[in-house]
This record gives sequence, C-alpha cells and structure tokens, in this order.
Amino acid sequence: MGYANPVKQLLKEAHLHFGEAEVGTLLSLGTGKIENSKPIDTENRMQAMARQVTLDAQRSHEDVYERLKETGIYFRLNESAHMDEGAVSDTIDEVVRSFQVDSHGISLKDINSVAKVEMSFKPRPSLTRNFVGRDDILDKLYEMHFSGERSSQGVSTLMSILTGLGGSGKTQIALKFALEYESRHPAAPVYFLDARSQERLETELETIIRSRGSAYRSRTHQDAIDWIAGQERWLLIFDNADDPSLRLFDYIPNSSGGHVLITSRNDLVRVQAPENSHKVDSLSLGDASHLLLVSSGYTASPDNLTKAKEIARELGCLPLAVAHAAGYITIHRCLDTYLHLYRQRRRELLSRSDPNVVQGREGSVSTTIQLSFERLSTQARYLLQLFSLFHATSISHSIIEKAALRNFAFTPFALQVQDPSEEEHASALMALICPSGAWSEFDFNEMIQQCLQYSLLQIITGDGATKYYTIHVLVQSWLRLDLPQDHLFQRLLIRILACGITADDNYENLIFHRSIIPHIEGAVVALNTTIADSFAFGFVLEEARHSLPAVQYLERALVLCIEALGDTHPDTISAMGRLAASLDSCGEFRAGMELKLRVLQGRKRLFGEEHPDTLRVMSNLARSFDWLGMYEEAVEMDELVLGLRRRVQGDDHPDVLLTLANLAVSLKKVGRLEEAVELEAEVLKIRTQLYGENNVGVLTVMGNLGYSLCEIGKYEDALVLQRRSVELWRGLAGEDHADTLSAIASLAHTLAALKRDEEAMELRSKAFEGFRSIHGIHHPVTLLTKINYTLSLCAMDRMDEAVQSSRSILRTATQMSGSDYAALYEGMENLSQSLANLGEMEVGDDLHQFVIRMRGF
Repeated sequence: MGYANPVKQLLKEAHLHFGEAEVGTLLSLGTGKIENSKPIDTENRMQAMARQVTLDAQRSHEDVYERLKETGIYFRLNESAHMDEGAVSDTIDEVVRSFQVDSHGISLKDINSVAKVEMSFKPRPSLTRNFVGRDDILDKLYEMHFSGERSSQGVSTLMSILTGLGGSGKTQIALKFALEYESRHPAAPVYFLDARSQERLETELETIIRSRGSAYRSRTHQDAIDWIAGQERWLLIFDNADDPSLRLFDYIPNSSGGHVLITSRNDLVRVQAPENSHKVDSLSLGDASHLLLVSSGYTASPDNLTKAKEIARELGCLPLAVAHAAGYITIHRCLDTYLHLYRQRRRELLSRSDPNVVQGREGSVSTTIQLSFERLSTQARYLLQLFSLFHATSISHSIIEKAALRNFAFTPFALQVQDPSEEEHASALMALICPSGAWSEFDFNEMIQQCLQYSLLQIITGDGATKYYTIHVLVQSWLRLDLPQDHLFQRLLIRILACGITADDNYENLIFHRSIIPHIEGAVVALNTTIADSFAFGFVLEEARHSLPAVQYLERALVLCIEALGDTHPDTISAMGRLAASLDSCGEFRAGMELKLRVLQGRKRLFGEEHPDTLRVMSNLARSFDWLGMYEEAVEMDELVLGLRRRVQGDDHPDVLLTLANLAVSLKKVGRLEEAVELEAEVLKIRTQLYGENNVGVLTVMGNLGYSLCEIGKYEDALVLQRRSVELWRGLAGEDHADTLSAIASLAHTLAALKRDEEAMELRSKAFEGFRSIHGIHHPVTLLTKINYTLSLCAMDRMDEAVQSSRSILRTATQMSGSDYAALYEGMENLSQSLANLGEMEVGDDLHQFVIRMRGF
C-alpha cells in the first residue's frame, strides 16, 4: 500500500467501503521497536532509510494504540529476536479470545473520527414514551428494593422476577424500575443484560468488565461477577431469561448492595424466588384503551374510548399487540374500521412489525408467539393447538382427566348406531395425551410444563383447588390461523367434551358439566358433531337451562337420525323427545306439544301403550296441556297415566309417585286445591324417605306443596317449605339455575300474599334478572316474573314505576311471536286489574285488550 504501517489508511478505506460497521478485533504485525530514534554517524543511506521506515511504522502504531487502548480490540505483534515469549503468548491468547467471543465492537466511524475511543457498556433500551399502568407491580418492586430492609435475605442480593407471555410488557416494567432506581441512586451503575442464552449472557458480562479499560481486556465473565459484587450499590437486569437450560443464578453476584430484576417467559423461573415473583398479565381494559388512543393520537372522547376498548378487548389487552395496532392506526387513521379490518386480515396484522412506528417494541406479535412455540416438542405443539380450540379462560384439568380415564371412548347415551369416527378419534387422543396407553397425570404434566415454561399456557386454581388452564386470546388466535373448521383437532375437541358428560336426572354432575359448557358454546363444533355427540351436548346444555343452544344440537341430532335411520327408528324417536323438552324450556310450548304427539305415536308403535317409555311420554304431554291452559285435558291425561302405571308397575313404584305429583299440579289448575295439597304432602313424605331431601324430584314436590299451601291460606307452613326449598336448590343446582329462581319466585308469591311487599319485591327482582340472564327478555317465563315484580310495585304504591314497567311489558309481549303460555296471560290480566283498581285505567285497559287479542276471546 506504500506505507510502512498501513493500519490507519486501512481503517479509513474500511470506513469508505463498510460505513459504520463494527470492528471487534484489529491485529497489527510489526518488525520490532527501534531502540534509538536518532541517526548515527556510521550509518549508510540504506540504514537511514530502514530506520525511518521503522520509526514511521512505530508512530502509526502508537497513534492507533493511543486511540484504541481503552477498547480492548487492538493488538500488536512485533517480529523480534528479543521478544518476551511469555508476553507474546499472552497477546496471542487475547487475540484468539477476541475472535471467539461475540462481543460488541467499535464502529469504523468512531475509530476514524475520534482522537480517543472510550470503550463503554452498551446502552439499555429506551422506555416506551407511552408507558401506562403496572402500578401494582411497580409498587411491589419499590417496596421490595427501596424499603431498606434486608432481614428476609440477610446480606444477599435482592432479587425480583417478572414472568409472562412475550409482549406482555415485562421488559418495559424493568426499564421503568431502572429509571426509578437511577433517580434514587444516581451514582450506582445499572446494567441491562441480554440473557437469552449462556453465550450472550457471558458476552454481556465480559463487556462490562472490559469496558473498564485495556487493563481489563482479558478478563472473563466470572471476573465481571466478582467485580460487580464488590461494588457498593448496583442493579442488574437479566432480560429474556427464557432458556430452561440456563443456570441463571450462577451469574448473579452476591452482595449486600445488589439488586437484580429478571424478566422471563419461563414461568418456572418463579420457583427460585416465589415470594418476589410477579406474573405480568395483560393490561387492564382501561389502561390498554388509553395506550391505544394516546399512541395513535386520538382524543379520549366517549365514542373513541368505546372503539378503543373494543379493539383492546379483541387483542386481549396485550401491550405489544395494542402498540402495533396503534402504530397501524396512526398511519392510516382508521380507529373506526380497525376492528373490522383486524377480523378480516388477522394474520397480516399480527405479523406486522414497524419499529419506526412502534418505538421500543421490536418484533411482531406473530414472531413473538412463534419464537416460544418453536421451542416446544412436537407433541406439546399438538397439545397446545388442541387447547387453542377450547374456550380460552377455563380449560378444566378435570375435563381432560375424566375423558382420558374413559379412554376417550365413552358416550353418555346408549344409542343403537355408533359413528365409526368416534373410535378413530378416541385412538388419536390416546396417542396424543396417553402415549403409554393409559392416563398418567405425571406424563401429562410433563407435556404441559413445556407450554407453561413459555407462558403459552397458565394455570389457575378455582374453588376447591380445581385446576384450570388459560390461554391468551392472541396466542389462541395465532394458533387457530392455520386450523380450518373441519380440522381433525376440532373433532378431537368434540370427543373430549362429549366423553366427559354423564347422563343423570338429579344434577349430580351439574357443576362439572358447567365447566364443559363454555367450550361447547364457544367453539364452532356444531357442524362436526355425531349423533351421540349432539345428544350429549344437548343434554348438558338443557340441564343448565341453556335451552337455545340445546335446541340447536338436538335439532342436528334429529336431522342426522332421520337421514341415517329414518323417522321411526328408536334413536330418532328419542331425539324427538329430548328436542321437545328443550323447546318447552325455550317457551315454545305448542311446538313442544306437537313434537311430543309424534313421539307418543312412535313409542306406541314400537312398544305399545303400557310400556314405561310410552307412559313417560304421556306424562310429559300432560305438562304441555297444563302450560297451554288445557287444564281439563291435563287432568285427564295424568289420571290415565296413573291408572296404567298402577296396573303395570304397582302402587309402590317410583313412577307412580311421580304421576301423583303431576296429577296434583293439574288438579290445582281446575280448582281442586285440597286434593292437590293432600296428594303432594303424601308424595313428599314418601319420596323424602326414599331419596332424601337433595333430590330433584323431592325438591320439585316440596316447592309445589309450598305454593299450594299458600293458595289455601296456610302461609306460615308455606314459608317453611319454600325457604327450605330455596336453600336446597341453591346447594344442588346453584344460585342462578332456573329451578332455584323458580323456587325464589314461589317464595316471593307467599310473601306478597302476607303483604310483606319489600321482601317480595326484592326476591321478584332477583328472579326476573336471573331469568332474563338465562332466557332473555323475550321468553314467557322471564316476562311473567317481570309482571310479578310490577305487581309488587303496585302493592307498594310506586305507580310511576309500575306504569313504566307495564308499558315495557306490553311492548315486549307485542314483539314476541304469539306465545301460548297460559300463565303469562293470566299474569297480564292480574296486572291489568291491579292497575285499573289503582286508577291507571289506560295502561290497564291496554293490557286487557292485548290479552283478549292473544287468547282469541
């Protein structure tokens, strides 16, 4: 190159060609150091030139060395017979280490433009400018690290751990804490370490110690740990410590002045400091919507806030996702349409990443999730994809366990025809979840642990230590992107859910079945269910009085049965009967009756008139007559069934007792109250002796008898039974079950008869709200409970509210498609008379005329 030592010229040309690229090692080979720089008298021209060349080379070396001596990247080896072999060996070792270690170098621009380059540790990332929330976690960190008390950990380093899903904001919380730490301790060093792997972490630690100057340029990561431990006060942030194989705690200095903050997707890291670990979940809906609006430059108007909340809710309030959404909205000014756009182009928007727009948050949502997903074993990936089809927040461990203990092959109803796919799906599930051939909680926990390590799943415990798994909605959405609705996993989900259902008539499995319902209602499974699965889902939904979805599944079961078996097959007739019961629950009493008539014809044709299944249908048909106001027909049918059952089954058969209880209900409707009370009292006594009080049949009779006693004026006796009935229903079916609400409404009826109007109104309000939640406002039973509530308003002379409520009732009744529920119109007529008696003639007459039109007289 025409230079005695071209190192400076080489650096300049490198800068021209490579811009601001970093230099990690700069090695210069020389011919030795001249001992005497002055010319001597005896030297000839060639010797003088050699001396000058050597001096030029030495000056270039000294210039570069002076510029780079603090960086630890510059090395000089001289060819000389007088070189110290030990020094040469040490220098060579340092050169080799500099090649091996992936350390941070010095930019060519700095080397060429600065007289002296100072080596320093890399700066930590910046806190996002729109940091929001997290006060609960930060307050705990401040208390832990700034309280001045170390009694719980002696003189050890104070350590806190932040775990959570990628993109949940762990690093941002750590950066926020670092700023607070620096404000309190300005002289204390704060180091931000990349802990994604052992190699990265050791490199970061070596950079810390080597930034001390050239005297430290051969020091190791262990030297850095020891040096940090010797400082009076310091903070280390170990970021992204996700690798389960990393022995992170070998790299933590032990010092009375030390503070450590660890961020990790690996939830299991928390076991190292369980009392000082903090789960970083999504933002609150308020904080997430605020972040979206502030970051995208929209004002927090009520309309904007509503839209922002809808978007944040759809994104699961994950900070990374909200930030990226805000970045997109900032560019395209599309707050109004973003939610629709996201639902249409979910994959593309989750995959977007623009660090120029989304400051301080690198990587797309998809990339963040995929990095964790790819670390799982193949079996764990399949399991997680299967879990993504469940409802995100309530995957009961018991659902998986119960189905696995039944080898995924159980069906709750004995049908004559079985779909061969059920066996295939059971085998696939055994291979995935029970590879050893039988359920093993240990083996299952091993698979689940991988998902927990990267916060792709979380575990929560409910009442009675019931274990649930949850999955973030964005993880769920990402996993579902490549799963079509007819994917095998959809069918496997159906098999798991159906296999866990047990058919019984006494709510013995109601609590467990309720844990299944969110997954039935939340998953798109209706088009993939077999006949047996549809039966099972219809049963469990009807048991909890989720009657509309129950009807949908039972209608599918009926269609499949007719297509495969014809309309006279026993399975088809059974499907009709179950569908009729769910239609009754939906308030479609006439449709239910018509279907029961078809079922009765089928049962008679298959079994004859005196078969127990035929008699059961006849008894159910009597209930339809009752609900439709066909009271005489109901009595006639109940008496016919009673006679047949006594002859065929004997007086002591449980079905005879059931028929007596049904007959008592029908007798009340035709004014034979005393007979009804006598029958109900006898049936209650016998059934309680047989089954105890916690029995659906016993509680039904208990409630009926309480109502009957009220009707004949025995109010105190009625109250005793009704209060007991409410208490027992709450324990058996739960506070919000339709049967419990019916018992509450019956108790309110007696309290109203006793003029205890405040108590009655409170209970009637509870019943109305409960039925509205279950059935909606356009259900005859819901509307009847609102009528009773309005009657309480009348009794308390709150007429403005009563009139307003009455007009609302009339509007709702008009919107309903001609209900045939007789009790509804009887209740409307009672309300009409009460309003008229209290001087509200107009609204009273409107109600009366409506009843006349609907009943046809």
